[in-house]
Amino acid sequence: MRVPRTVVVTRERWDAQRWVKPLSAAGFEVLQVPWLDLVDIADTGVVPPALAWDQYHAVMCVSAKAARVLQRDALGWGDALKALWHRGAGPRLWAPGPGTAQQLIDLGIPADRIDAPPATAAQFDSEHLWQAVCGQVHAGFKLLIIRGDMPESRLNSPQSPGAKASGRDALRAACEAAGGHVEECVVYRRGPPQWLPQEISDWHRALSNVDACWLASSSTALEWGHALAIEQGLPADWCSARRVLATHPRIQATALALGWGQVSLSRPDYASVVAALQHDPVA
Repeated sequence: MRVPRTVVVTRERWDAQRWVKPLSAAGFEVLQVPWLDLVDIADTGVVPPALAWDQYHAVMCVSAKAARVLQRDALGWGDALKALWHRGAGPRLWAPGPGTAQQLIDLGIPADRIDAPPATAAQFDSEHLWQAVCGQVHAGFKLLIIRGDMPESRLNSPQSPGAKASGRDALRAACEAAGGHVEECVVYRRGPPQWLPQEISDWHRALSNVDACWLASSSTALEWGHALAIEQGLPADWCSARRVLATHPRIQATALALGWGQVSLSRPDYASVVAALQHDPVA
């Protein structure tokens, strides 16, 4: 038995940079093959340049990408929020995980204005965020969710009508059931990436290493990656002998549906991912 020495980071290009240093420091060779691109929506007809921030009790950023939109110069959202906080007013910021919370802090948002699942949470997601913030919600509570679009699934397994809502949809439903009012603002679009020359090289290196472990932090990215592989001439079962480490049970389920041969699960923080890679060897 031996630990795989190569980790393929499939996160969006910008976000992938945060994973290179800790994984490299743990002794892994890191390849970057983004399976998803996140593009800002610049149309002011879709993303309004001004919002009545003082009318919201809380603003949820669903990802680090959504958090970065607060500092988009053309919008001025961050300045408007900071002006409110300076007067002791303004909404709280909700983050589903530590990556989004840290992005908010990096943007200059006061840590005491941010709510996120505790470090000891079993997972970092909307369900565990709700457990941390549900006490804030009351009749008349107003929540704004800043998010990306939801592209149609590329799996031929649509959710059944009776399936239980999960993720952001579950949080919205819980908030509304508690008497809250929820609005959403779509600020970026998901789509397949246009690979850079180095990423093309990393893709081929990853394919040539059967012991490489692919790090998956998005179900949508897994689906795009699978489609990209087939478009490049690989068979539909190209991943059946390969290993993927998923950072959420929903991502794990997507990997199994796509036919990955070895599917492991980890919390999405650095320490947990490194531990999973070091202690879950392959033959």
